[in-house]
Amino acid sequence: MYQHQDKVLVTFIQVQTKPNMISKRLKLRALDPDGFYQVDGDAVRSGRELMHIGLEVGSVREDAFSRRWLLVRTEKPRQL
Repeated sequence: MYQHQDKVLVTFIQVQTKPNMISKRLKLRALDPDGFYQVDGDAVRSGRELMHIGLEVGSVREDAFSRRWLLVRTEKPRQL
């Protein structure tokens, strides 16, 4: 995880997969629990949610699998 001011780059790499591997979640650290982060320009998640629940990696079914997310710190989302 690389963090610079209001942006965080998260990378997940699985070099060798295992058979029948279940879906994974990547729990982050060192985020502001009261802050909000926009994930890949889409959904807005709280720092607390990203540290406790994490980002969904999904099912890894191939060797040399990688996934990358860009988190941008943002204001609290408006209530509908």
